[in-house]
Amino acid sequence: MIRNVSLHKLEINYLLKAKKLNEQMNDKRAIALNLSSLGRMYFGLKQYDSARVFAQQAYDLGSKINNPRSTGECDQ
Repeated sequence: MIRNVSLHKLEINYLLKAKKLNEQMNDKRAIALNLSSLGRMYFGLKQYDSARVFAQQAYDLGSKINNPRSTGECDQ
């Protein structure tokens, strides 16, 4: 279990870095996918409040740019 937590935290750090780079490039689709992935990572860590925040941000941005993969409207 500790290994999984450590991996989740490492993945979160990489996702946050990727999100920052995607924001600099104004790649809204990639940002939405980063947010969705962050939501799943926090959910896996049972940090449900953080998971909800990132999932909601992913949904909102995905809806705005009409990207169903980040809104949960299709299978991944």
